[in-house]
Amino acid sequence: MSGPYDPDNFAARVNYAAQCFMRGMRSSRTFDTCFEMNDGTAVVVALVRRSLKNPKLRAAIASGWSEGFPQSWTDKAATHAHIPTRCLPELARTLRGAP
Repeated sequence: MSGPYDPDNFAARVNYAAQCFMRGMRSSRTFDTCFEMNDGTAVVVALVRRSLKNPKLRAAIASGWSEGFPQSWTDKAATHAHIPTRCLPELARTLRGAP
């Protein structure tokens, strides 16, 4: 199995979610899955960090909420600021309870 449905493919979930935001396609089962594999917090942290380097992504994410970029996402990212981006896949594994 590969792609967002593969529990071990954190990068695919982050990439797929980012693509959906950029294309305005936020209403699919696969998109929802990106945040429902028990590592959604790590996906959100990765997207927030990516959006800080990509203003178009940030604007695309913000367009999905009436209040703009979700403060709860910013707060989640701040809570995990001590974790280097390269270690987010490990955070995802931990959140999923994987060995």
